[in-house]
Amino acid sequence: MDRLAQLESLYQEAKVERQILDTRIGALLSQIGQEISTDSISRNPAVKRMQDQLTEVQMELAGLNGEASSDNRRVAEIKNRVEFLKSEIQEEIEKTVRSGKSVAVDSVLQMKLAEYESQDVILASQEAALINLIKTHEQEINKLPVREISLIRLERARRINDELYATLMRSRNEAQIEAASQIGNINVIDPAITPLHAVYPNKKRFTLIAFMLSLFSGIMLAFLLEYLDNTVKSEEEIKKLLGIPILSLIPRFTVNGYLNGYRPGLKKGGKRTEVVGLVMKNNPKSSISEAFRMLRTNLHFVDLDKKLNTIVVTSPIAGDGKTTVAANLAIALAAQGERVLIVDADFIKPAIHKIFVLPDSPGITNTLAEGMNYQSVIHKADGVENLDVLTIGRIPPNSSELLSSSRMEELIKEFKQGYDRIIFEAPPMMGVTDAVVLASILDGTLLVLRVGKIERNAIKRTRELIENAKIRVLGGVLNAVDNRYGGYGYGYYYYGNVEKGGNGNS
Repeated sequence: MDRLAQLESLYQEAKVERQILDTRIGALLSQIGQEISTDSISRNPAVKRMQDQLTEVQMELAGLNGEASSDNRRVAEIKNRVEFLKSEIQEEIEKTVRSGKSVAVDSVLQMKLAEYESQDVILASQEAALINLIKTHEQEINKLPVREISLIRLERARRINDELYATLMRSRNEAQIEAASQIGNINVIDPAITPLHAVYPNKKRFTLIAFMLSLFSGIMLAFLLEYLDNTVKSEEEIKKLLGIPILSLIPRFTVNGYLNGYRPGLKKGGKRTEVVGLVMKNNPKSSISEAFRMLRTNLHFVDLDKKLNTIVVTSPIAGDGKTTVAANLAIALAAQGERVLIVDADFIKPAIHKIFVLPDSPGITNTLAEGMNYQSVIHKADGVENLDVLTIGRIPPNSSELLSSSRMEELIKEFKQGYDRIIFEAPPMMGVTDAVVLASILDGTLLVLRVGKIERNAIKRTRELIENAKIRVLGGVLNAVDNRYGGYGYGYYYYGNVEKGGNGNS
């Protein structure tokens, strides 16, 4: 009778669990729009076969659990068999669900449905096993005499009543002990009142503290970044570190997103696009073009006794815009009526042919290395009178030797016979020795710098190179100057002072 009651209890629990599971399956099917049918799962012969095997194994396991002398090893083996069948059923159902998978249904929901269906199959087999066991025990009980069955039932009722009586007596004794205990001498003076406002946290105070902390942190971070920033910030600082006058301030300008530069490219049909760095050619009436004219004027006042025929334009580091400055300065000098030649002497990263949209070869290297006549490799600048361009040519491995050769000195003499002004665009001084070698044999050097980009250490190193090589520096050109610090109005006043013989410190 005890075993029968236990089996009936397990059966009721399995039945309730299946009902709950059916409700979940119905809710899940309504959520996914019932695009997946569960009939294929119930009709699957493999699932049906494993379900029947699971029912038989569970009946055997329940029978062994009811025997006091059951073999523990046998029980463990049957439990392992039960878990194996459960996993096989779940894998088969997931395979069935995947085969009917719909792209319109979330795969997570489909796998959840497979999990619910496998649990339902397992519970169904458990119910079937319990029903068979219950029938078996009822048949065994019915074989007993009627009086013995009545005696068993009366004995069970008596035991239940005894347990109930003991529970009630224990509760009664606990209540008597609690009533006999003293409550104490504590009196309530004031009842607790719920506050109308929050005591903690104090939002106003915490907001003020957070504001002050953020303000202090921001100030300290600004000072720290300023301390760690080693770049030159002003024109005065550059003049102090280099000891040279600043001949021009080129304002910051951007065209199509490019800062003080150019963007060569190709249009449809193979024609080159318009170069954006040639401001003197494309927008001669702008304030930026006026800055280049002022640079041209200030070069005339650098040395009134000796005309500067050969000028090298370079910079301490790459990216300062020396190519743009050299090209626009050449156009400004040519616009004044001088015959001008601009020569690309940057053997590291040549760009003169790009900014003027010309082929890079043949060029100066062909003249130096192969002995070609320079006039045969000269290009006319498109749309600019009195300006010729000599591109780089094939880049050699021994650029410094070519620049310091006797052929280079002869070529410079030939340039002076045919042109009033020769502008050489050289690589950065910090990179290779080409700029130093070239600057030592020409009339003067023009340094292009960008405030806020070049570091103080680079400025100091450049000054050492200039002093060691005894290079004559005509002055500096600050490129891409922010309008807030060096706009057209400020630049015009500055250039006026230079033109009148000032020292450039205004």
